[in-house]
Amino acid sequence: LWKQSRDEGLFLAGITEAANVLVVTANEVRAIRLSDGKPAWPQAVSIAPLGGHGVLSDGVLHLPLISGEVVSIETRSGRVLARTAVAAKELLGNLIAADGRLVSQSASHIAAFPQLREHQQAITDVLQQNADNPQALEERGRMNLHLGRRERGLEDLRRAISLRPTAEAKQLLAGLLLDEVRLGQATDLEATIRELETLLDDPKQRLLFARLRAASLQRRGELLPAARELLKLADAWEPSTELEIVTGPTTARQDRWLAAELLELHSAMPAKDRRI
Repeated sequence: LWKQSRDEGLFLAGITEAANVLVVTANEVRAIRLSDGKPAWPQAVSIAPLGGHGVLSDGVLHLPLISGEVVSIETRSGRVLARTAVAAKELLGNLIAADGRLVSQSASHIAAFPQLREHQQAITDVLQQNADNPQALEERGRMNLHLGRRERGLEDLRRAISLRPTAEAKQLLAGLLLDEVRLGQATDLEATIRELETLLDDPKQRLLFARLRAASLQRRGELLPAARELLKLADAWEPSTELEIVTGPTTARQDRWLAAELLELHSAMPAKDRRI
């Protein structure tokens, strides 16, 4: 049918119900249509460094990260549903799932984690006693997201944040909304932006938000406003050797990325705007 270079691909995570092939690299996941080899998602999904092979279940791809988290990706759209921290002393490795239980094999250990239904029942018991328990609502929201129940998960997270706005819940919700903006899937972009402005405490998420706004302006041909957004980032930048900007297989320091983006914008601007 077709053939293409594997590029940075490490392994195939499976074939979805929509007949898309999932290709996983060290720091991103992409989907290819089995019918013609073309991209099935608008963009590849960036992930933190991978910890091993994942598991595909009910339209959701779960991948272990070296951060000790499991990232859950909706295979239909390429949206990140959740990043769930796993309570384990050892790093996660390859994952398998059976009967609602997750099992991980790392370089040194095999570990099994509690059954999903046990965790669900514990949350239900707490919420029956107090329907406004913010911790239980946040946990149920994470679980719903992990299982692909996005709208239920968002509803629980928003309720938990309204009752007790923890940094973890705000960061999770902000990440989900940023993904909607990145993929062009926000049903009400202005409302999403307003909500994001109340959630963004994490510096890396603020950076991504500014990058997305600048990219949106650039796509609309508003090069000067896009440059101004990037200049705000440059003004707020603090010296660091950390590699922060991931573009496909390439990672760069924020200042180097900003310099390259501003140079590209400057060369594309009309002469009158370059002097401003």
